[in-house]
Amino acid sequence: MPRERVVDGGHGVLTDHSIRRSARKGQRFSGRWQLQPFRGFTATVRELGLAYAEVSDTSGDVQQRCEAERLLRTVTPDAQVWVRLGDLRWRRNDPIGAATAWESVLKLDPNSVVALVNLGAARGSAGDLAGAEALWKRALEKNPGQMEAGRNLYRLYRNQGRRNEAEALRARLRRFEPGIQD
Repeated sequence: MPRERVVDGGHGVLTDHSIRRSARKGQRFSGRWQLQPFRGFTATVRELGLAYAEVSDTSGDVQQRCEAERLLRTVTPDAQVWVRLGDLRWRRNDPIGAATAWESVLKLDPNSVVALVNLGAARGSAGDLAGAEALWKRALEKNPGQMEAGRNLYRLYRNQGRRNEAEALRARLRRFEPGIQD
């Protein structure tokens, strides 16, 4: 099994025990796109919606993405559901809907690093660079090893000509990713 360094602890090893099914060259997966609970188990609408969202993220299957959003819109959303709805909306090119979902996450869980990073990307894409910067800084305060927030903030500093801040940030990020580049 492949082993990877665990960022939070720095002393552990994470082993990926998943068994991946890969198609042979030129072969396409011809299975049904619908998900089914394991035999003997049932799934709630929420669980099934989250499962469709997770699978569609990997597969890129539009039917699964649409089914995930359809199912998740029917449940009372919690932070995890809002995170997924934001991601689903972002992937269907609805940045306003995605931002609204991630803002809803932060109302329920102000410490959600995922929502901070993603909402920062949405704000940055919309031209609100100050808002994006504030969100990415908050994400790094919550998790100093959050490399996506760090890289985004680093690029923002570089693009704005804030070289000293960019270099100071890159030095901090090297603790977590020694080979970080521009």
